[in-house]
Amino acid sequence: MTRAMKLLTVSGALAFMSACSTVKMPKVDLPGFNEAAADSEELSYPNPNEAPATPENVPSAAEWDDAANAILKRRRQFGAPVSRDDLTDTEILQEIEALKRKVQEYKKDDPVEF
Repeated sequence: MTRAMKLLTVSGALAFMSACSTVKMPKVDLPGFNEAAADSEELSYPNPNEAPATPENVPSAAEWDDAANAILKRRRQFGAPVSRDDLTDTEILQEIEALKRKVQEYKKDDPVEF
């Protein structure tokens, strides 16, 4: 690179940086911003030395077991819908069309357009 090109590059970079540093941003007063800034200055963080060494409200093993057994009991009571193999293909298609009509009736009452 020639000396003139280097000089031009450096002077261009200096001019660009000086132009950027002279731009003044206006102070914008956004609603609620000043209150949020004041609230953020009042925040305080808890002292880690004051934290308890172990949690105080841990359930006992028996309570965990009771909760797990209740979940398993509810799961065992679940019954999946029974498949109806006695329907023919045309009856299934008729039922699908009836359900589509029912959906369209519900949509007529809905104020939101689909």
